[in-house]
Amino acid sequence: MSGGPELPEDPGWGHALREAPLALVPIVRRWRRDRWEPDTSVLAGLRVAFATTWFGLACVAVVGVLSIDGDPDYDPVQPTTTATAVAVIGLISVFAITVARRRELVCGSDDELAQTFRTQTFNGILISVVPALAGYSGAIVSASMVPYAVGAGFAASGLLVVAPTSSALRRAQRSLDAAGCGRSLAAALAAPLSSGKTNPDDGRN
Repeated sequence: MSGGPELPEDPGWGHALREAPLALVPIVRRWRRDRWEPDTSVLAGLRVAFATTWFGLACVAVVGVLSIDGDPDYDPVQPTTTATAVAVIGLISVFAITVARRRELVCGSDDELAQTFRTQTFNGILISVVPALAGYSGAIVSASMVPYAVGAGFAASGLLVVAPTSSALRRAQRSLDAAGCGRSLAAALAAPLSSGKTNPDDGRN
């Protein structure tokens, strides 16, 4: 089989960590990207989105602290009430991530394999941040950062589960091998994001 646990094409996280902070400032990003060669692979794009989400959570925390109303006439909701509601949402998100990750990757072509892995990862990221967004709302109505801390905790745990790390790719590759897929996930994810090619016979046994 052409697939295997080794990831020689793995570009690492340097590009993602460099791009993520700039994703929040598009004008600066465009100027800076002229100074280096961007990595346009599917895997690099996933890691940029993942790292940007972490930076976004930190920014939301800062905004939350600045947004808490200190008006003495304001009657906030009890933080324990909102934190409990956020925790429930967090538990639901954990269940949703578990269900979403049970979906098998499509091995019909390298493009389909990359697309299904990308969809699975993006869905996981989106589900993961829901508790943090709920926590931000809870922080505003309760004038306390406790609900956001609870939501961010669930979000962080979800993001760690769906992170497109080398070990995660190796686990996915082992599942593909066990299912008889003769394709390399690493090679599929190394293709450019703009690639629309499908090679049904490439990588088959």
